[in-house]
Amino acid sequence: MTLFTYRDLWSLDINEPPSFISPRAIVAANIDSNSEDEALLVVGSLSGYLRIIGAVHGTDKDSDGDYAEITEQAVVLAEFHLSAPILQVEAERFVGGSDKMTLAILHPQKLSIFSVSKLPGQVEHGSQYKLSLLYEHQLKRHAFNMCSGPFGRGASESNADRSKGMKDARQFLCVQSLDGTLSFFEQEVFTFSRYIPDILLPGQICYVPAWDSFIIAASWNLVCFKYASLAMAKDDVYQQQHQDSTVGKKLTPDWVVSIGEECLGEIQVLGTEDSSTTRVIVCTFRHIFCFGEAAELMWCKKLEYQISSFCSYVVRKLF
Repeated sequence: MTLFTYRDLWSLDINEPPSFISPRAIVAANIDSNSEDEALLVVGSLSGYLRIIGAVHGTDKDSDGDYAEITEQAVVLAEFHLSAPILQVEAERFVGGSDKMTLAILHPQKLSIFSVSKLPGQVEHGSQYKLSLLYEHQLKRHAFNMCSGPFGRGASESNADRSKGMKDARQFLCVQSLDGTLSFFEQEVFTFSRYIPDILLPGQICYVPAWDSFIIAASWNLVCFKYASLAMAKDDVYQQQHQDSTVGKKLTPDWVVSIGEECLGEIQVLGTEDSSTTRVIVCTFRHIFCFGEAAELMWCKKLEYQISSFCSYVVRKLF
């Protein structure tokens, strides 16, 4: 017995094996700056295809021939073939001085920022979508994943000031390499890279805006680094400017917690306005953990079955 019921709104075959599409390469956003603020689905694949998917509304006829029921059908609005496998896709404002939504696409050896524009069609032709490269960063190491956020904004601001300007804050990018190195990009400019020691295999990474910290899953542990600590641990000037950081000041994590299992899926953040109420949700094969600030374990749920993915959300009381 279940408390929930569901029905299929639409399905679409994009001619890609499931193993060719990473969960990190799927994002929903208003990438074409539609005035109605309608979100489109952007899907990237390891074969290098980037697809923009939208839902088309229609009507079905009932038994009397009248149009009664409104239905949705998914269509591929645009398809682009890029030159390299797509590891991850992020949608945010990654161009300085612009409020337009852009796409950050992570390839094994480069990070590309694209804009998507919708061109109105002529008479019988439909609208067309154009993908324009704004800038890109060549990576010295093979990339694994990335995260975005207003890095450093919370270092000198109160919770009220941070929450007030969070939506308007500049979005930066952090790329994690296969050897555990973190490379930071302030939009068009590469800033610095930090080599994180004792990481045999790269894991999930997320940025917590309210804490101004990065949470990394490594070797069955959760490791938290303050952005200020990473920024102040300067390496050699040459290494700093050329993404060649392999040595430098010893990095001290803010806290380390052993979860005893491999982190499954993304590390998800609930709440970004107040540091005291922000929670980090971590899921393993048999447990769900909820951590607060300073590694405080809020609760832990043991599962009686093995899961493959999860999604967390906040339920707000109406009264």
